[in-house]
Amino acid sequence: MHPERRMSGVEGRVRRLIAFTLIELLVVIAIIGVLAALLAPSLKNFTKPDVTVAATRQMLDAMARARQLAISQRSTVYMVFIPTNFWGNWGTPPNMNTTPWNNLPPAIQTSTIVTQLYTAQLNGYMMVSLRNVGDQPGRSIPRDLVTVKTLPSGSFIAPIKFGAPSWVSGMTPAYPLNRPDLPIYGFLTTNAIPFPTANVLTNAGGANPNYLSTFQSGGGLTLPYIAFNYLGQLTAGDDTVLPYDENIPLAYGTIAPPLTPGTKHPMQGTAEYSELPPGNSTNITYNVIHVDRLTGRARLERQDSL
Repeated sequence: MHPERRMSGVEGRVRRLIAFTLIELLVVIAIIGVLAALLAPSLKNFTKPDVTVAATRQMLDAMARARQLAISQRSTVYMVFIPTNFWGNWGTPPNMNTTPWNNLPPAIQTSTIVTQLYTAQLNGYMMVSLRNVGDQPGRSIPRDLVTVKTLPSGSFIAPIKFGAPSWVSGMTPAYPLNRPDLPIYGFLTTNAIPFPTANVLTNAGGANPNYLSTFQSGGGLTLPYIAFNYLGQLTAGDDTVLPYDENIPLAYGTIAPPLTPGTKHPMQGTAEYSELPPGNSTNITYNVIHVDRLTGRARLERQDSL
């Protein structure tokens, strides 16, 4: 047999040996499909650590920023958190505010400044100063230092922080973490902070910022906050140091404000939220922002899932 013809026959047999048959190809595809179906739930959970890291990093950076602004400007800086139902959370007679939310100018009510607040419930914050170096005695000029920002999608401040007993109420704090060293007091509140911006004084009832929530004399919108004094320490707003550290638990899951049927724009209405998995802010894989009262420095306290 001619040598070239003999080599051609060998190559053909080799090619037939290394080729896939249709049945083998279908079997491989089926195996890949089964493995993908089994791994899909686990792969979906890979996004959660990203949200966890992003939310905690943003909160730690925001706390550091508020503290730095208080020190550099020699002023008290309020970090205000956006509660639910802020548009209807007003004082009661006879201290009712004379400029309630619905009496804002129509241009303000429909502006992005306002409508974005509906999507910032439980996961939004801003920074404000009421007095600054150089202001005349007895007169404050509020200033917006950081406009409203929100945490990454899928994260929010645990609602317990907005409803837990406050320190000034004299009630026992919540201990949802089984950590006595991390008591959860409710946010301090005040109606002296202009809202939604320093130029729209909806909280005209609160003239004096130097009081705690139980000593409010005005009838404005009650806003939850933490504050840093000119030394960078936690304060209630009167430059004295808080008698306790702040602990702010973060939650992960879904949060969605109501939307208008036609335009899908955010509208007034309490946001719907759920923790996934349930209770992750307190008893499964909690992440708590701990702020030291004396130094004002924030750090993360966490518990990984078992």
